[in-house]
Amino acid sequence: DYKKQQYVTDKVISEEVVKLKTEAGRNYLGVAEYRNKETENLVVLAYYETGDKKNPKQYVLLNIDRDGGVKERNIEVTGAYSMVFCQEITEEAPGKSVGKQDFVVVLAPKSGNGDASKYVYLHYDIKGTLKNKVEFTSPSSNLLVNSVDVKNGEVFMSALSTKSKDAYEEIFKDYASISNPGYGENGQEGKYNRAAAEEMDNLHLLKFSGNKLVFATTAPVSEFKAKKQIAQGEKSGKVYNGKKFTVQNFEVTPNNEFLVTGQITFWQLVGKVSMKSYGDIICFHFDSQGKLKAQYAVDKLYEDRASETSNMPQKFFVTADGKFAYWEIIEFKMEKDFFGNLTEHYFPRIVKIDLTRATLGEFKYPGNKKYYIYTSDDGITMYFDANTATRTYVGIGIKDKDIWVSKVTFD
Repeated sequence: DYKKQQYVTDKVISEEVVKLKTEAGRNYLGVAEYRNKETENLVVLAYYETGDKKNPKQYVLLNIDRDGGVKERNIEVTGAYSMVFCQEITEEAPGKSVGKQDFVVVLAPKSGNGDASKYVYLHYDIKGTLKNKVEFTSPSSNLLVNSVDVKNGEVFMSALSTKSKDAYEEIFKDYASISNPGYGENGQEGKYNRAAAEEMDNLHLLKFSGNKLVFATTAPVSEFKAKKQIAQGEKSGKVYNGKKFTVQNFEVTPNNEFLVTGQITFWQLVGKVSMKSYGDIICFHFDSQGKLKAQYAVDKLYEDRASETSNMPQKFFVTADGKFAYWEIIEFKMEKDFFGNLTEHYFPRIVKIDLTRATLGEFKYPGNKKYYIYTSDDGITMYFDANTATRTYVGIGIKDKDIWVSKVTFD
C-alpha cells in the first residue's frame, strides 16, 4: 500500500519456517546483524532470556552460515549489563588497527552490578573475534552513545547524558538496531528511540586507541550559548539543545583538532510507518584534547515537513596548513515536478572556518539558490579534485530549463 507506506498480504502462496541448527535450542532475540562480504556468513549480536532476575539477558555472538549452521559464544563480559550501543566500523586505509569490516559494542552495568559508571567497550572483527576490550570509567552513569567514527585507526564516539546519577537502564532502554524489513524500526528500537528523544544535559567526546581510552570529555549543554558562533551576515543560528543527532562528517585536522557536523534526528509517522527524520543542523569544533572550542550555529534554509525526510550531505575540506576548513552544506528540499510529484532537490552552500580563531566567514551560494545539483542513479553530481582543491557542481534550473556548472576553489 504505497499511500500508507506498508506491506499488505492478499494471499499466502507458500510458507516455510527455517530453524537455526543449534544444539542449545534457545530462542534468540536479535540486537544487530553484520554480514561478512567475503563469505556471506552472518554475525548476529543477540541475547537469550536466562530466567535469572539478577541477570535476565545473556548476550551472545552467533556465527550463522548459509546452511543455517550456528556457532554460539558469550560476549566477553561477566554479570548483568545493558546494551548501550553497537555498530559496524571500517577504516579507509588498509593495515590499520580497524579492519574493513569490524564492529564495536558498548555496555553499561545494570543497577546492582557494581559501579554504574564502569562501562565496557568491545571491538570485534567481522568473524566475531575480539580485537580490543576496554573497561573504562564513563563520564556519566547514563552515557548514551550517539555516533561512532574512525580516523587513522582510532575510534571516536559522540555521546549524551542527563544530570542524573542513575544507571543507564533507569534512564534509557537497551539498544537494538537489527533490521525489520517493511516496518521501519523494530519494537525494541522504538522503545530505545522514545527514551532517547528528550533533551540531554551533556555532550561527550570519547577517543579509543587499541585497548585504551585516550580521553572522555564533557561539555554541558548549558554552556553552548557562550560557545556559539554564527556566519558573517547571518542574524541568527540555533544553539544546540542536547538532542540526538546523526553525524554527516567527522574530520581530524592537521593540528589534531576535531570537526563534527550533522543534523538533529527524530522519528515521525509517515502513513503508518515510523521514519527517521532530520532537523536542525549541528556543527561542533573540539580541540586536540576533545574540549569544545565552538558550536557553529547555522539555520536550515528550508524548514518544511517534506524536507525533513532526508538528510543533508555535509563535508569539511581542510587546507593543508590546518588553518582553515571549508564547510559544505548540501541543502535538501522537496519540490513538485511538472507532473505534481515531489522530487528531491539539493542546493549547495559553503562557508570558510578560521580554525585558529574558531569563527565563520560569509556563506557563498553556488547556483544562487536558483539552480540545484543534478541527481542520478549514481548519486549527486558533484566532484572534488584534490590536486587543485576544487569542487565542481553540475545541475539544472528549478524549472528544468537551464544546465549549469559551478567550480569552487578552496584556497
